[in-house]
Amino acid sequence: MKIRFIKFVGLFLISLAPFIFSSCEPDDTSASNDWVGNWRITEDIVYPQKKSTAGTIRIDPENENKIIISGELFGLNSSFKITGTVSSTSSTSVTFSREGSFKITGSAKLTNKEITFNFTYTSENGVTETYTRKAVKI
Repeated sequence: MKIRFIKFVGLFLISLAPFIFSSCEPDDTSASNDWVGNWRITEDIVYPQKKSTAGTIRIDPENENKIIISGELFGLNSSFKITGTVSSTSSTSVTFSREGSFKITGSAKLTNKEITFNFTYTSENGVTETYTRKAVKI
């Protein structure tokens, strides 16, 4: 009887193995993955101090529904990071913000490997300006 029970438990555990190990695999179906990569602004701009060129978007290592935008996509120093939240696994839109001595808030929409950023920049003096920028994947 004891041997039958051990065999039963062994077979049961073996049958669960695919489910146990598959839960350890990374989920590459997150909508955030569509945003990941290097991007370049499609027009020449000066905002607020220098020409914007390119930047990188990556997934936040602590939350797969969040992205981190860095580089000069907003005309800022490349060391600044802006965080964004992808609203669902099927989403092509993001809301983002950056708080500090100045503030950036806005949203972005991804279509056919092009991002349209709509955002508001508020300077240290409280002056607010609204911008729209397009970026393409490079």
